[in-house]
Amino acid sequence: MRQSDDDDDTGERCVASYPSPDDDQVAALEKRLTPKTAMATLNTDLYTIEIGQYKECAEAQRDSGIDKNFLFDNSGAACIPNIVQLTNSAAKQVVPGLNFERKFITWLGSSVTLPGGWVMPSANWVAKAIMGDADFGTPFKMHSAQLKTRTQADGSEFPINVMTYGFGHSDGVYAGTRLTKARTQANLALLVAEVNGDKGTWFRLANPAIVVNNKRMSQENIRNAAGVFNYLAFAPPGGDAIWNKWMRVSNWIDLTCYVFDTEYQWGQNPPLAAGEPTAPQGQTPSLRTLYAYWIDRHLAGIEANAAAWANLAARDYPLKYPPTAEEKKDRAWITAAFGTNGFATAPNMRFPRVAAVVGASIYGAYGNAQMTLDGSDNTPNPAIGVPTRIQS
Repeated sequence: MRQSDDDDDTGERCVASYPSPDDDQVAALEKRLTPKTAMATLNTDLYTIEIGQYKECAEAQRDSGIDKNFLFDNSGAACIPNIVQLTNSAAKQVVPGLNFERKFITWLGSSVTLPGGWVMPSANWVAKAIMGDADFGTPFKMHSAQLKTRTQADGSEFPINVMTYGFGHSDGVYAGTRLTKARTQANLALLVAEVNGDKGTWFRLANPAIVVNNKRMSQENIRNAAGVFNYLAFAPPGGDAIWNKWMRVSNWIDLTCYVFDTEYQWGQNPPLAAGEPTAPQGQTPSLRTLYAYWIDRHLAGIEANAAAWANLAARDYPLKYPPTAEEKKDRAWITAAFGTNGFATAPNMRFPRVAAVVGASIYGAYGNAQMTLDGSDNTPNPAIGVPTRIQS
C-alpha cells in the first residue's frame, strides 16, 4: 500500500516501554490489534508493508512459544559480552525486528548499476510486480499455494505479502490464515533492549556510539555494540540457535522469490510495467538472483562497518581513558576488548558462517536446504537448489 505521510520505522519491535521512533504507546499488557508495519521507498513514495501482530511486554514473557531472556553474563570482571539465556529475568527486553525486506524493496527500486550485464528493475515495475500498486495498472499476483500456504479464495496474493509471511509473529499470519502461530513464533526472540538498539543501528549500515564523557558508559557502548554479533551467534544449550531464526526468515524470502520467478512471465509483450529487470544474454531475469546479490552485499557491508568501527574503538577509547599503572581493571578491560581475540575486534564482529553448497550464501541466507521450509513446515519437494549468482 502506498503511504502519503512520512512514517518512520526502525525495523525493531517494542515489547517493553522504552523510547523508539515507532513506539505507538500501546499499554504494556495490551496486544496489538493491527499488524505491525514497515516502510519501503520507491520513487520517493512510501509504501506500507504489513509484517504481522506480536505480543507486548509481559504477555510475550509468559508465552512459552517465544524464546526469551537473552542477556549479558556480567559475572566477568572485564564485562565480556557473553550472551546467556536465563530461566527468568526482570530486564527490559524487546523483540528484535527482522523486517529487512523493506530495505530489499527500497534497494530493488533504486536503479543502481549491477555488474555482469544484469539490469535492475524500475521503481514502477517493483511497485506493480511486487508491491501490488494498482496506480500502474493491474498488479501482479503470485499463487502462494505453491508454497503450501493457506491462501485467499482466488489462490493468489501480492508477492510482498507472501514474503512477509515467514517473519516472526505471535499469533500466526493474518490471524492464522497463512502460517501457523507455532511456525511464526519460532522466529521470535526477546532480547535485552540495549543490544537490540545497536542491532538496528548495524543493520541500517550505521555505526553505534563509542566514546562519551563517561568511562563506564563508553565501556557499555562498546560492549553492547560488539554484543550484537555475540547474540546472533548464540545457541542456547538444547535450544534454537538465534542465527537459525534469521536464516529461516531469509530463506523464506528466497523461496518466495523462486516461486515468483516460476510464475512471472518474463519478457511479456507488452510488459507488466516499463523497466522490467533484464539478465545477460542467454540467462533469464530472476528476482531470486537479485535478492541473493543484495543480501550477501548487505551483510558484508555490515561486517565492513563493524571492522572499521572496531579499529576506531581500539584507537579512541584508550586515548580518552588511558589507564595508569594502578588501574589494573582498566588494563584488563582494554585487553579483553581490543587485545588478541578481543570481543570488540573485527574477527569477532562477524556474522555466523555455514557450510554452504556451491552457489549458496556463506551466511546461510539463501540456497540453504536445511533452513528452507514451505508453508507446511517441510523442505520443498522438489528442492529449489541455488540461485544464479551475479558475478562482480
